[in-house]
Amino acid sequence: MPTAPVTPAALETELLGYVDFFTEVVETRGDPLEAAEELGELSRHYRALGICRLSADADADGFFHYLIQSALTRRFYLQAAQAAGGGDPRHRRASLLEPVLDALAARQWSLARELFELASAEWTQGEEYEDDFCYAAFVRRSLLEPRDDLVTLLARWERVLEGAPDPRLEVARSFVGRAPEAVAAALRSLLVTEGEKARAMADPEAGSVLAEELPFLPNRWVSVEALALLALAERRRIDVQGSFPACPPLARAGVFGAFQSRGFPHVSYTHE
Repeated sequence: MPTAPVTPAALETELLGYVDFFTEVVETRGDPLEAAEELGELSRHYRALGICRLSADADADGFFHYLIQSALTRRFYLQAAQAAGGGDPRHRRASLLEPVLDALAARQWSLARELFELASAEWTQGEEYEDDFCYAAFVRRSLLEPRDDLVTLLARWERVLEGAPDPRLEVARSFVGRAPEAVAAALRSLLVTEGEKARAMADPEAGSVLAEELPFLPNRWVSVEALALLALAERRRIDVQGSFPACPPLARAGVFGAFQSRGFPHVSYTHE
């Protein structure tokens, strides 16, 4: 029997069901430190919901509001961890970068800055790959310390890779060079690499169980990571021109209405 095509509207209904489930778990446990995994899942599902809103109805407000909701959920956990003296280092590691990218794609610079300041600024050895930490450190420094010398960080990153290619390192190098054409080329290379990786994961013969998770497909439709890097380049006054796969113009514009909470945690927030 043929499988019905997956539409953003149909997927949105399923995603909302999972959001309700994770919210119930978090609220039942009470202590955010005891619900770190569920809070992380909420962030992932909020991003996916935002992509569905954009893909189904060109709903820019829904897209950006859900990205902000993802970042606010991460902030909720990190603030609780800070109040408790730090929390589990696994859940404060720098490479848990997706909610930061969500904030950056929505051009919420202060919110992204908060997330960086609350998370670990050092490599959590044994809990994250060092190259992933270097990427997070590059994004952090590009936002917080734009005049900081990145040469030492990039040298460390290259040493960790031991000659292996990494399109994200090329993005970082292009930012240092500040040439718009180089940034555009590096971002397109990153998108191609990520697209190939997603296709391999989705291959039913040799794919990954991760491809069966609900947020997987929306993240193939829209690259929040690329949108975040484009927004960051714009903030750094690097004028990147042209179109990019999975980066619709409506999402690149960064224009949306007053924020309205889309779920837990229900907090007031005035967007930048």
